Formats: sequence, C-alpha cells, structure tokens
Amino acid sequence: IGVDLSDKLAVGFAVNYSTSTTGKMDKDNKTKTNVAGVTPFLRYTFAEFGKFGILAEVGVPVSYEFGKIVAGGNDTKTNRTLSYGLDVAPWLTYGVSDNFSLECGLNFMALYATHSVETDQNDKDHKWKNNTMGIRANSANLVNVGGLTIGFIYKFELIVGFIKKAVRRAAFFVYRAMSSFAHRSASFTMSSSPSMWRLRMTNVPLQITESIAL
Repeated sequence: IGVDLSDKLAVGFAVNYSTSTTGKMDKDNKTKTNVAGVTPFLRYTFAEFGKFGILAEVGVPVSYEFGKIVAGGNDTKTNRTLSYGLDVAPWLTYGVSDNFSLECGLNFMALYATHSVETDQNDKDHKWKNNTMGIRANSANLVNVGGLTIGFIYKFELIVGFIKKAVRRAAFFVYRAMSSFAHRSASFTMSSSPSMWRLRMTNVPLQITESIAL
C-alpha cells in the first residue's frame, strides 16, 4: 500500500505474514513457525523511457519470528527472533495504463544490512545478536530467477478524491436548483396583524458562479 507524493516519489508499506508446519500428519510431534513483519518503503523513479521506468526502492523491513514445538503431546515455545534492517534494490516498471503497471524487483542486485536478536525462551536474559550486510549480486547468482520479484501495481483515487467529486456534484445540483428558483416570481402574503409582516418577492436577483473548485 502506498501513496504517490509526486510523479517520481512514492511512500508506503508492505505487510507480510507466513506460517509453516513440519510433521503435520503427526499432531503429537510437530514444529510450527510463524513470521510476521512490516516494511515501510520509499520509491524514487530516476529514469523513464516511454512506458518503461527504472526506480530505486529503499525499505526498512521489520519481522518477528515465533513458534512452538510439540513433542509427545507437550507444547514448548521456540526462541523468538526480532529482525530489522535496510534494503535498497532497483526495480523495472512497465505502464500498461494510467492506473495499471507491471513491475520487476531486481533483488539479486540489492544492498542490504540486517540486525537480528534471538531470545532464549527458557532464559529471557540470554540473547544471540547477529549483524549482516552486503550485496546479493555475485558471479553465482546473476541469472538466478529466484532473485526476481514480479508483480503489479494498481493506482486508484483515495477516498478524498471521491469525496471531492461528490461535493462538486452536490454543489452543482444546488446551483442549478437555486438558479431555477431565482428566475421565478414568488409572492408571499402574511397576516396584517401588527405582530406579523408582509413579504413580497418578484424575480429575486441571484448570482452564483458556476466554477466551483475544491
């Protein structure tokens, strides 16, 4: 999910969750692992060639891994691991239409840095820390298809855009109604009692600009 701040700059975030289980057929002996994460990102398009574009994406992935081991019918929590880092990768895009585009992430060329902390479930004060950084491209994986991420983007107007359109239409209908009313003659006669008033309206002048901008 993201928002275009300009023709070249966009910000957003991605949410992911995965779960895996080994030994599914044996309910008394299995291992289940869950990973939840979020990645705020910033994208900048620095080159465009017709419908093709080249952009750089900077992401800050944060993930949390947890799970349990079932042995002999008894549950034991696995160690928890918190990871976060920085990821910079080039992307290729192809605009199919104004709202729809295809994209390909060249992950094998990404620069990355990651810090992770694993906590022992039996001793919360016992932790393992690990730092990694580097570039994923090397002579062994330049043509690795697994290093590509292929997807698509659909751009749509935010709810604010729909609200603005609705307000514009409502204002236009009000304008038409009041314009029609202004061209009619109206006469209202009220009681001549001292506490009341006599009111007469004929061809009430009314000017409303037709240009309504929000």
